[in-house]
Amino acid sequence: MDDAEVKNYMLLDSVNPFVERYIFVDVKRHFFEGIFERDGLPVKVFDKDFNEPGSPFVIVQCSIRSECEEAFLRCMADLDRKILLSGFQGYRSYCARLPVTFGEYALVLNFF
Repeated sequence: MDDAEVKNYMLLDSVNPFVERYIFVDVKRHFFEGIFERDGLPVKVFDKDFNEPGSPFVIVQCSIRSECEEAFLRCMADLDRKILLSGFQGYRSYCARLPVTFGEYALVLNFF
């Protein structure tokens, strides 16, 4: 898979037509917080992150209002750039595994 095709987020099913649910990959220091705050993006972040032992990356689950989805996706691109510029090796390859890794995350949180 080409790096340009790798996404650091995944859209989840939502029962509410006004809310979109996502998971995304961040680092343990939660770079996303500063990016969302900077853009004034109202996001509900769930309390539990999923972290594979020994990995610097975490999977974060959140929900956003549907009308904020475009701004959220811009923030995801900014998050991707910030993590890469901060020197975190393996970020894109971790993101490429997100659907598989999320399956493990869902089992841990009894998501299904």
